[in-house]
Amino acid sequence: MKAKCFAAALLSMAMAVPAYGAQAKDEEQYKTCQNAVPEYVELFKSIINIDSGSNDKAGLNRKKDFLVDYLKKAGAEVETLEAAGDRKGTYNIIARIHGKGKARILLCSHYDTVWPAGEAAARPFRMEEGRMYGPGAGDTQSGVAGSVTLLRMLRQMKYDDFDVITLFLNADEELGSEGALEQLLREAEKHDVAFSTEGGGSDGESVAISCRGGGDAVLTVKGKRAHSGRPHLGHNAGVEMVRLMNTMLDLSDKEKRTDCTWTMGSFGTNNNVVPDLATAHMDIRAASLGEFERVKNELLERASRVTDKGCTAEVAFSVGKPPFEYSKSTAILADAAESIYAELGRKLVKTHVPASSDANWISQKVPTLEGLGISNANPHQKNEYSSVKPAPDRLYLLARLIQETCRGNTVPLGAK
Repeated sequence: MKAKCFAAALLSMAMAVPAYGAQAKDEEQYKTCQNAVPEYVELFKSIINIDSGSNDKAGLNRKKDFLVDYLKKAGAEVETLEAAGDRKGTYNIIARIHGKGKARILLCSHYDTVWPAGEAAARPFRMEEGRMYGPGAGDTQSGVAGSVTLLRMLRQMKYDDFDVITLFLNADEELGSEGALEQLLREAEKHDVAFSTEGGGSDGESVAISCRGGGDAVLTVKGKRAHSGRPHLGHNAGVEMVRLMNTMLDLSDKEKRTDCTWTMGSFGTNNNVVPDLATAHMDIRAASLGEFERVKNELLERASRVTDKGCTAEVAFSVGKPPFEYSKSTAILADAAESIYAELGRKLVKTHVPASSDANWISQKVPTLEGLGISNANPHQKNEYSSVKPAPDRLYLLARLIQETCRGNTVPLGAK
């Protein structure tokens, strides 16, 4: 379907979103979710106790082998794809279950962590007061375990009102998904909707409706070299760089969730030489492409305001990971999730996430909702954990979102 037709279909949905919350909780389905929790916990424990740091190829491959075997036993069709570039020797996992309906649904998570080899032995799985601890517990092994458990649960329910549900498990999300990106985008293009299972909140209270993207700018100033005993014969690139940086301190916009931060800089080679070259780096985080464009234009304009006319300045600007922007399609998915959670008597919190995830990439290709993991807290810290208590609610939420999607209530089906 062409873009105009797709937009029209979304507009029609936005004007007539079903009142999901009007229906009562599906008690039988919720019971199935409760019964799946012991399996979820056991799977979580198993994968937490296998090292899978992004740069630990041996550990990643051990976890890959475990997950592939588990998914095959769950009845999924599984393939592994070697990652690209420097990530060769690691593998992304694609598991599919097929049905008899129309909807093409992509689930995604990542099985790499930020922890080095040996962390699982030093800090193995433990359960304390309903909280599960261990390397990756907060980012994002609960998403992996929850997604795999959900596939098994759908098969157990004999639910097949979909064309295909695909689970993509990334081996290098923590490094920016460089080795998985092409494969991930190719999968996204084949599907009607994507549900990413990062996050979920410490008590499984939230979904993410946007994630900031990341960019950078490099300010380069060129001047004229001279002996520092005769500074008037030179043009000090370092001094001019500092002047220009001071004109660029007001580019952040808290209301629009934009942060522009000077992070690195250098000038000069010797203490007795007027520097003829200076560079400074700015890290940029923004929630919309429009904000990236605004910052770029402001930087270029202000770089032209050199005070020392013997100096020249230029700005190199780039956007690395695009933002997962809050959009009409995301709003429809989030409203559906909110109504489904109301069936459980729970209030769903819609969050704007300051960090990024694979949803940033996927959302460029397909309507996306992020933060559908079980729960997470303190990611990348040694006290990271995931709570067990919200597991049945979160499994119910994702299962019902899939069902409403299969009924054509969240995104246009077959619209591409």
